Amino acid sequence: MSAEEAIRRGRVLVTGASGFLGVNLVWALREQGFRVRAFVRRPPCGPQWAGLEDVELAIGDVRNLEQIEYALEGVTGVLHAAALTRILPRPQRDAYHVNVEGTRNVCAAALRAGVRRLVFTSSASTLAPVSSIRAPYYDSKRWAEQVVQTFNALGLQTVTFCPGYLLGPRDARPTTNELLLYAARWRWPILPPGGMNVLDVREAARAHVRALWLGQPGERYVLAGPYQSYADLGRIVRRILGSGTVWVLPRWTRYVGPIPLAIASGIFTNMPNGLTVPSFHYGFVCYHLSGERADQTFGLTHRPVEETVRDTLRWFGAMPS
Repeated sequence: MSAEEAIRRGRVLVTGASGFLGVNLVWALREQGFRVRAFVRRPPCGPQWAGLEDVELAIGDVRNLEQIEYALEGVTGVLHAAALTRILPRPQRDAYHVNVEGTRNVCAAALRAGVRRLVFTSSASTLAPVSSIRAPYYDSKRWAEQVVQTFNALGLQTVTFCPGYLLGPRDARPTTNELLLYAARWRWPILPPGGMNVLDVREAARAHVRALWLGQPGERYVLAGPYQSYADLGRIVRRILGSGTVWVLPRWTRYVGPIPLAIASGIFTNMPNGLTVPSFHYGFVCYHLSGERADQTFGLTHRPVEETVRDTLRWFGAMPS
């Protein structure tokens, strides 16, 4: 029996299944004929779930070990994407409780349940050169990677992914698609001078599914498509919409911009990720990643960035009628 056949004998558990990546993982699994159990904190709703009515739900929280153990019954593989993704959560210790202790709970329960493989979604923020930018979310992801490595040494086969800048459809909040929507809503958006390798969320989901039987246990893979500056992403949006100009922040604003953001974050407790001080610093980094090893290992191909942007704008209803 092949590794893939062994995974298909049971169900695949997706934690964080109501999130941007999570729901795309569920879609990718269903499209490949896997039986899926979606682990969510509350019953999901929204257009991103239309067509997934046959997916089994398990309601719970990764901080609750008993709920995880119950959800793992009959599971052969786990895609662990659950995370608190706020860069500066309130209280800040919640990032540790969800992202580190929650990951420890999932790994411990999976090891006891005899799960064949666990695929963990980390973050490109754990890699140099941005690993020096500190924030509760970034730190918690670094510590969670250490937890996953510990359980790999104990016998749980694990694969860790560090995705680049995720874009694409089926995003409910929105999350990392905020930049595209900002550029769509304002004809003259102002964007930082940095950039990053972008990645269509559907390709990221495909990699996660294939990692259930491909890839070296204990390994960490970078998932990255082509490099794009944030300004160029804004220009793609404005070109699709047919008007507008992108303005780029001068580099000297890197030193004065955090001051009003720090004041605002002290007053408002629900600041968007893009308006936090760590994200502001991140926006000035030209962050070049190489996903070549993952592309070769998992047979990935990357669609044109403009296609991903169009699909994302269409999903949010931001395309002209």
